[in-house]
Amino acid sequence: MPESLMCNIFAYRAFDLRDRFPQPLETFRDALECLQSDDAYLPDMTGEIVAYLRGGKALTIPDDFFLRRLDADVSLVHPDENDDVCDAVEKWLLETLSQPQLATEAYTASSTHPRRFELTNLQRVSLSQEND
Repeated sequence: MPESLMCNIFAYRAFDLRDRFPQPLETFRDALECLQSDDAYLPDMTGEIVAYLRGGKALTIPDDFFLRRLDADVSLVHPDENDDVCDAVEKWLLETLSQPQLATEAYTASSTHPRRFELTNLQRVSLSQEND
């Protein structure tokens, strides 16, 4: 990846259902290995990897890179595939970061909740009304 584009990413983060990986990570591979570790909780169902960009934005790495789906079964890639996965993600990041419409891909970063787990205000109201 060209150095100038690589400088736009300052950290990665791995998320699982119990948020067991709060620390920023230096590489995508580090984040992937967190999800592949025994410490991860349901990473095949809730795993997410985010690249944090300078300027307060973030990109969620598409989970198709590190999750394998076969019918109703979902599993993380085997560690033997990590080199290929990392190469594919690097290529995707290079293409994404070099596009002028990056603003449509990037979103305001949240250090506590991955994008997939965020509820809209409408959903919150709906859920609170159901509980009343």
